[in-house]
Amino acid sequence: MASVSSVIQSGAANTEMKVLICGEALQLGGAETVSIDLANALAERGVEVAYSAAPGPLDARLASGVRFEETPTLSRANAIPFARGLAAVVRRFRPSVVHAHGATLALSARAVTVLGGGSRPAIVLTHHSTGYRRAPEFLSALLLRAACDQMIAISSVKHRQFLAMGFPERRVSFIPNFVDCGAIGRAAAQADRAGLRRELGIADSDTVVAMIGRMIPGKGFDVFARALASCAARIARPLVGLAIGDGPERARIEALAASLPGPGRIVFAGYRRDVNALLGVCNAVLFPSQLTEVLPMTLIEASAAGVPIVCSDIPGNREVVESGVNGELAGPSDASYADALARVLHDDTRARGMGDAGRRLAQEKFDKDVVVPRILALYAEVVTRVRSRH
Repeated sequence: MASVSSVIQSGAANTEMKVLICGEALQLGGAETVSIDLANALAERGVEVAYSAAPGPLDARLASGVRFEETPTLSRANAIPFARGLAAVVRRFRPSVVHAHGATLALSARAVTVLGGGSRPAIVLTHHSTGYRRAPEFLSALLLRAACDQMIAISSVKHRQFLAMGFPERRVSFIPNFVDCGAIGRAAAQADRAGLRRELGIADSDTVVAMIGRMIPGKGFDVFARALASCAARIARPLVGLAIGDGPERARIEALAASLPGPGRIVFAGYRRDVNALLGVCNAVLFPSQLTEVLPMTLIEASAAGVPIVCSDIPGNREVVESGVNGELAGPSDASYADALARVLHDDTRARGMGDAGRRLAQEKFDKDVVVPRILALYAEVVTRVRSRH
């Protein structure tokens, strides 16, 4: 693989390297946020980068150095207009790499580049879930093996899945998603804690445990509410839950929280753009999701902010949390989460040590200055390989 320094010194990052990041729509979501952050980070490093997607509320998150290319909404009913739109983007931008953040996007990109003639860009896929929505896994595997030059596995879970689907090991790179650890740490450390607590109705003396995510079935906000109530009954300090996020389950979770006995209570903050600052007022994060989490960004951000974590003992969470080091793995029972949370909150010195360990782990594994150069080097290697074939 080409070294990062050789890529940049040769001028490839500034001239030859043109990267098109493909998303479905600039809607709120983990994959969308990750792909936008990648586009912005590439632009910061002098790469000519464009982002193609249907417009949405995350439009403003794209940096000024990223060229936005609007495409129609991707759906079965809209497949032909979408393909025509993507083909027009490829003709205008002439990328050397198309980095698709979704399987259908990768297949579409390969189809339009083959049918369009001319030079063929390298097709790189990052797939952010373990399932395939639009085709069975065996068919997805067959098509993606033919369409993609390289797969990026964001976790060991996804790496194993790609290999099980028949992808050659040389075409699967294990590179996790990234965050700006410095920015998250500064936002948490410099947060107006007193002001945020007043805004949320949380007293200075309250211990705060947050859960962050979409309120959907399986995410575990109901477990969060019950475990918090149980924990509040056994620790000798006022305990407040901070539910950050929104979704179809919100009304049900609010009703559940109101029905639970005990001294604990939950503040429902809704969707917030200042999550990193809110982490600065938290003593712990509880994340009892039972969904198939590939690599939960919530946990990476909490670690970067120095907040200890209690979470479900599932493979994706184990990518971020080392039990007894930067948090506790627990579950699946409510009592198990309550016990683990009580252990973390009982000893302030241990909790601070977990927070410090989380910062170090996030910096070493998930910081953008660690991860983005690996992606740039991978682009250079794949482009060289593809050009040698044509």
